[in-house]
Amino acid sequence: TGTYYQQLQQQLGYTYNNDYCDAFQKHAELKRKAELRALNEHHRSQITDYFWSKEEMLKLSFIQPPVYYEYAPLSVNFTTVSAVVGRIIVNDFHFNELKYGNKSETECQIVKIYKEVINCLTKQHLKLIDSVGNREVERKKIITRNVAENSAVQYAFSAYKSFAEDQGELDFRLPPPMKHFTKDQLFFYFTN
Repeated sequence: TGTYYQQLQQQLGYTYNNDYCDAFQKHAELKRKAELRALNEHHRSQITDYFWSKEEMLKLSFIQPPVYYEYAPLSVNFTTVSAVVGRIIVNDFHFNELKYGNKSETECQIVKIYKEVINCLTKQHLKLIDSVGNREVERKKIITRNVAENSAVQYAFSAYKSFAEDQGELDFRLPPPMKHFTKDQLFFYFTN
């Protein structure tokens, strides 16, 4: 049987290897199939679950393809690693658990901004309808997941830019099939 991700790879007849350029080209196909399958499932992201569980924290598969490639540019490796770690960090962060109480003014501002983001996402998802059976999507789970994923991408991008600025000499050139993308564009491609 294997994990969801392994089953998806088997259906496509493709297994990741150490060639991140090849994986870049195959990733879009995997992504499309995963998105279609996710429309029918209402639980945490399967991709993240493949690399993490509360019992084991990070699995060894986390430092292997398709997350990490030994000679890939920072925009590929740093992105996928930091996005998964960022999502793990913010995954269980819920607005209902926050209280103003004896918090500092800065913490209260963070809560206020977070509440605005939640309200915005709630309005967007009130219109979201499950394509199968025309059922309403489980809003709370979807909103929580989207806030976690959006926050993770923001943190990951900020960390990537900071690291790339300080450690630019560690970065690799992009191979010809990727030359028409900027490294920032690749960052956002690989976070999805």
